[in-house]
Amino acid sequence: MIFQLAALLLVPFAGRGQELPFADGEELQYTVYYKSFLVKADLASLKMTGTLEPKGYHVAAHVATFRFWDTFYQMRDLYESWFTLTPALMPLSYHRDVKEGKYWAKNWFEWKEDGRTIHEITEKRRGRRDTVVTCPSITRDIIGAIYFLRAADYEAMERGIPAETMMTLDRDIFLVSALVAGREVTKVEGVSYNTVKVAVTVRPHDVDNNEMTSDLSLQSGDNQYSQIFFWITDDENRIPIRFSVELGKVGGTAQGRLVRMEGLKYPLTSKIQK
Repeated sequence: MIFQLAALLLVPFAGRGQELPFADGEELQYTVYYKSFLVKADLASLKMTGTLEPKGYHVAAHVATFRFWDTFYQMRDLYESWFTLTPALMPLSYHRDVKEGKYWAKNWFEWKEDGRTIHEITEKRRGRRDTVVTCPSITRDIIGAIYFLRAADYEAMERGIPAETMMTLDRDIFLVSALVAGREVTKVEGVSYNTVKVAVTVRPHDVDNNEMTSDLSLQSGDNQYSQIFFWITDDENRIPIRFSVELGKVGGTAQGRLVRMEGLKYPLTSKIQK
């Protein structure tokens, strides 16, 4: 659930005239941790690798709890996304294979050229679902959403024009709105960066007769929404180096920090040299 929340963001337009901020061979690795008033603990690693393939750009995201936490709640999750390596970043395919404790789920999504019609296959303990869903507008998976955000029009968002789009997770559709909340110097792993702070709000959207059936709860207080903050390098790479997700009724926050990056497309000019 934590990693699904962490990935719930995207904006609808790539920055005009801007080259895409990622290329073949990029690797990003994060440590995800839980923080509350009394507890702060590293829980798991999240590794994202981008590869250019004949089908399109392929991103594989692997999530695994650290060995200590495996005793209590083991997670071994795989998320894969394929999308066009063009300014539109049109969605192509999505695969999800989740094993969390005794829970497991698998998804296979294939998009038609319009980006709105999705052939969805879902397998869970309670059975298999094979259906076609047509969304009101272009709808992307959670991994493609992250990379779409990196290519967004940040100048428009900073002027107060919210970027809004839709996103699919399991059997649900979400409305997503993103704005630039400011620019900050952010430190991770002892290194400081100039960053753009992006605030993302996520709300469930009724597409299938009010049928909200995913295992992800977005409740925060009495409202059914979630707000996520990302700190993204203020350079041509647009790398999310930190994120924070309020866990609502659960209490505390799920946070993540970048611990390793390789294969960057551009120089890391956001890094503050001592």
